[in-house]
Amino acid sequence: MLQHQPQPAHDCNHNEVVRLNVGGVTFQTTRTTLRASALEPHSFLSRIIQYDSAHRNAAGCFFIDRCGERFRTVLNYLRTGAIHCTNDAAQLRALAEEAEFYCMDRLAAIVRRELDRIALEEQMAAMRNECNCSAKRTAVICKNIDFSTPASPVDVKITANNRLDWEFRLDVDF
Repeated sequence: MLQHQPQPAHDCNHNEVVRLNVGGVTFQTTRTTLRASALEPHSFLSRIIQYDSAHRNAAGCFFIDRCGERFRTVLNYLRTGAIHCTNDAAQLRALAEEAEFYCMDRLAAIVRRELDRIALEEQMAAMRNECNCSAKRTAVICKNIDFSTPASPVDVKITANNRLDWEFRLDVDF
């Protein structure tokens, strides 16, 4: 029984136009872009173009069963080295998934760092909100303290959502 062994494509023209059908959306780019050796030397895309006939369909396109809209961002990253998308966490998670599928380690790492940054910002915003709530409650507590008599020191405990957040001793001198 004979087995077909795909042969590497001849690379006479690095700028040869390559057609990709990704999820029904056709893209055109060059072999050089798909190689993007400095960015993603071991990506799925750099490997697929090595074997011309094995992965092309009847129309001469490489068919990839993935989302064409998401691939647009991946291809533009290979073209420019920049990621052009919103800071929406859901879109970034989808882009990270695509980067992992295409074996684009650098892109996946960049997107994961951005997701971590967004998560940290969300945590900090929640903490600020919690602190603002605590500060409002603390202000109410301080109104009830009688400052007419020296009472040094004063132990202060600040809580939010029934959880101790800060505890300190305040020395009061009148």
